[in-house]
Amino acid sequence: MAKSGLTHVDVGPELTRTEWESEETHALINGNAFPGSPVERQLFYRNDLHEWYIYNGSAWVNLQGAGGAGDMLKSVYDTDDDGIVDNSEKLEGSTKVQVQDHTPKAHTLASHSTKAHSELTGVTADQHHAKQHAITSTPDHTSGATSGKMLKADANGLPVDATNTDTDVADAVTKKHTQNTDTDLSPAHKDAATGVHGVGGSTVESVSGSQAKVDAHKDLTTGVHGAGGNTLWHGGLTNIVDKTHLSQDFGASAGRLRNLIVTPIAGEVMRITPCSSPSPFSATINGSPTATSVVYDGDSNEGMFDGLQSSAFYWGRIILHNTTRGNSRKIVDVNISTNTITTESSTDDWADDDVITVQSQTNAQAGYFDVDVSAEVGTTVDGIYLFATFDDLEGNQDNSRYMMFHPYAAYDQGKRQWINANLANIKAQGVYPIQIISQKFTMWIAAGVVSVSITLSVKATFEYADT
Repeated sequence: MAKSGLTHVDVGPELTRTEWESEETHALINGNAFPGSPVERQLFYRNDLHEWYIYNGSAWVNLQGAGGAGDMLKSVYDTDDDGIVDNSEKLEGSTKVQVQDHTPKAHTLASHSTKAHSELTGVTADQHHAKQHAITSTPDHTSGATSGKMLKADANGLPVDATNTDTDVADAVTKKHTQNTDTDLSPAHKDAATGVHGVGGSTVESVSGSQAKVDAHKDLTTGVHGAGGNTLWHGGLTNIVDKTHLSQDFGASAGRLRNLIVTPIAGEVMRITPCSSPSPFSATINGSPTATSVVYDGDSNEGMFDGLQSSAFYWGRIILHNTTRGNSRKIVDVNISTNTITTESSTDDWADDDVITVQSQTNAQAGYFDVDVSAEVGTTVDGIYLFATFDDLEGNQDNSRYMMFHPYAAYDQGKRQWINANLANIKAQGVYPIQIISQKFTMWIAAGVVSVSITLSVKATFEYADT
């Protein structure tokens, strides 16, 4: 019975003929998976697929698709399950002939984006199609011929019947195409003997080889210049307006001249509030640093970074040197509680246990550290006027609260500049001319500092003229 696709229902120990022939004692062989070890001609009904299959000796074959059984499935021909075969639904119940012979739908105004012909009012067909009205004969504008008239247009740009007169056309062409004569020019301007030129108006004419006219202008003693015509010239015809430095015109004797820029630079170089220990900071790198972060331990004088302000407003950078590697980074911020220094991005080779310090490697005098000002101070600047505020915060009189500034160079006692707050709760301020070398200067915070506030800003920059 297996090959028939039917199986007997268990009716007890004995099977009567009636039970044998009864439909209720048989059942379809079915399931959600094909049975194992099938034989040829074996039938099987897939419950999950709702389809009959027969085994052909090598594979299960779907009876619905075999031997002309057909494949008219609702899931194939009515995909949106609305009861209408999809292709028929597209015709909306009309036959092919009815679709072909349908009455064309009138186009709306919006479909053309222009007015339909029947809707136009006050415009002729020729005007709507922008027909050009050709001139039937060659116009002779200069002689005043009547055959070529120039059409006028109304406010909407449409032609109107009125035309320019022959005289209008002839006059316009004559003035456009004939050379102006002396009488057309203003004699009052051409022949002026006074005014902005200071001499006859013809002085400004470009006459080949007329050096005399150039000299007449150069040697004026009255007029718009207010003095001799060569007042704006120096050393013959040397133009000083486009020179970078005055000494290029006035010679080496101008070596003492400086170009002074008195506009302050926006923002501040540095602000530390408070600073609770002297410089310089030193430590050892703890772990592998990133391009912008260095963790440290074994530190000393980290209190010099107490309250170090970090933002675009504070554009100066203290230099952090790696004495193990012989290179450096610019400090952006220091978090003393986490022993983390944030720096400008770097591609250096720093590593665990490297020794780091802010001690200047150029000004080797103990305690000096480097301040980089390249973010706002250009390479042509030789010096800055540094405005410094040094504010005592401890509240006790002390004569050792001070700091010093020094150029970015080998230590020279004569180049030091001081600012001192030796009274309790006193604020010392001053402007100090600092020489700028490699866009840096160095500074030092005294060992006796307990709690002070430091603010630095640039009031002006200056540069020496060429010598």
